[in-house]
Amino acid sequence: MKKYFSIVLLGTVVFFCGCQKEQNENQKKGTPEEKIETAITIDSLAVVDAWIRPAAKGSNSALFFEIINGADFPDTIYSVKSDLAAVVEVHESYQNPDGTMGMRQVNFVEIVSKSRFFFKPKSFHIMLIILNHDLKQDETYEASLFFKRKGEVKIKAIVKDRMPSQMKEGMKGH
Repeated sequence: MKKYFSIVLLGTVVFFCGCQKEQNENQKKGTPEEKIETAITIDSLAVVDAWIRPAAKGSNSALFFEIINGADFPDTIYSVKSDLAAVVEVHESYQNPDGTMGMRQVNFVEIVSKSRFFFKPKSFHIMLIILNHDLKQDETYEASLFFKRKGEVKIKAIVKDRMPSQMKEGMKGH
C-alpha cells in the first residue's frame, strides 16, 4: 500500500511541476490569445516613414507618411497639430478637368481595415501653411495626428528633399 501511495504521490508531483513549468513559459512568451490582443490594441495602427519637404520660414511645406491599419475596423484621421506652421490642415491634391492640379482641405480621411494608406506628393498630405521657421535637410520635427478610434498619435518626421526610398518601394502598385 505504501508503495502504491508513493507512486501516486510521485506522479502527482511530476504532473504539477510540469504544469507549473508550462505556465511559466507562457508568462514569458505570452499565450497566443495575449499576443493577438496585444497586436490589435497596440499595433493595430502605425504611422511610418514620416517626412517633410524643406522650406523657408513664412512659406508652405507638406508632411507625408504611411498609415498601416492592421485592425479589423476602419479608423479616421480628422486633425493634425504641429508647432511648425501657423496653419496645419489635411489636404488632397486633385486634377481639374482642364488638366491642371489643385489642392483642397478635407475634414477627414478614412483608413479602411487591413490596409495601407499613403499621404504622399500629388495625393493626400498634411499642408503646413506659413512656416514658423526654416525646415532644413535632416532636421526632425514632431506632429500629432488625431484618429477617431486610436486617438492622438505623436510622430516624428525628418526633413528630406524627396520621398524616402523605403516609402517608394512600399507604394509600388498603389
